[in-house]
Parts: sequence; C-alpha cells; structure tokens
Amino acid sequence: MTGLRAHVGLVVDCFHLFRAGQDVSIISELSLEQIAVVQVNDALDLPHEELVGNKHRAYPGHGIFDVVGYCRAVLDTGYTGPFTSEIMNESYWTDDPAMVCRTSFETTRAAVDEAVNR
Repeated sequence: MTGLRAHVGLVVDCFHLFRAGQDVSIISELSLEQIAVVQVNDALDLPHEELVGNKHRAYPGHGIFDVVGYCRAVLDTGYTGPFTSEIMNESYWTDDPAMVCRTSFETTRAAVDEAVNR
C-alpha cells in the first residue's frame, strides 16, 4: 500500500466484538493488512445487552469474555503489532495510577502470552 491508504486500518476491539454477540471466528475474515491495532479488555458479568460505554469494562481475564481466545484469533491472522489495554472503567479512577497501569499491562500480557502458547 502506498499513500494515505497505507495509514488506514481497523482497531479490533474485544469489548465491541463480544458485546455485539460475535464469535472470535469472525476475526479470521480480516486480512492482516486491515488490522492497525488490537484492543484488549474484559467485561463485568452482565447480560451483553446491558454492557454499555466504559463503565462495564474490566481488566483482561477479570470478566466474562474469552479474552485468550480473542487474542489467539488475532494472532492467527499473522498479526504481530501492538495489543493495547483499554480500561476506562470509572471504578478504577480512584485506584493508584501506577497500580492500574501495572495491572492493565500484566493482565493484557498474560492473555497474549496464554494465547501464544495455546
């Protein structure tokens, strides 16, 4: 790809994929070139139709989503780019920022590592 098209890609977001009732198998329909970045998060134990906005997001592995299966499906596309943690739950705002960053990194890293070994 050249020009501006080389700078366009999809943000593949775990929360939106699962909230929409999709299975991780849909990720196989994406080409490697389409994926710009991968967001990893989990969700509180609520019915999918009640999961809205940021307040129901949780650290990877601390909720109801198959985060490891999601990461494995992304890796199966050949993706080698960044996995980012998207934890915007307001209940974490009063926690120590260093602890939130560390927990976010460690739980995301654990999910990706487990997916690599799956």
